[in-house]
Amino acid sequence: MIDKGWILQMEEGGKRAKIKTSEGEILDKVLMLYPYGEAGNIKASDTSLCLLIYPLGSKTNVFAVPYNTTVQPLLEPTEKAVGNFEKGNKITFKANGDVELTGTNDLIAATLANLDITASAKISLSAPDILLGDAIANVLNTSATMQVVVSTGSSAGTYPVTILTAGQTKVKA
Repeated sequence: MIDKGWILQMEEGGKRAKIKTSEGEILDKVLMLYPYGEAGNIKASDTSLCLLIYPLGSKTNVFAVPYNTTVQPLLEPTEKAVGNFEKGNKITFKANGDVELTGTNDLIAATLANLDITASAKISLSAPDILLGDAIANVLNTSATMQVVVSTGSSAGTYPVTILTAGQTKVKA
């Protein structure tokens, strides 16, 4: 027999739990089974939903597979997500082929030898501060085009940038 239940209290370091069944019955010392693979690191907690398995209908030898609905992402068919769902940091591989990065802190913090970013239309950066370091000096060349947009103030407008020499260290508008 299979049923659903809710964890009332974790016991023995997460190995067993007190569970309330869909009929309101309380089961003590239910053995918790954690699946392998990408769903294996479920943080079961009080009030987590679980799948109850009653071998041969036994109510004294019950197993539960936890599922924490409050932190698991809602995904479309064929989508996958990895990350720390409880903290809100995740990488989602969307059904349409997009890759979505979501983070509540410094999600991407790495030192890389090379990083290639390719876009068929555009790459947008939006933040109060965008630090490019030497990126402009290393990327721009004499055939590159660039504009600077000043959105407010007496100098508001769009200004073209002229690249004087390839690899220059200062770009002036």
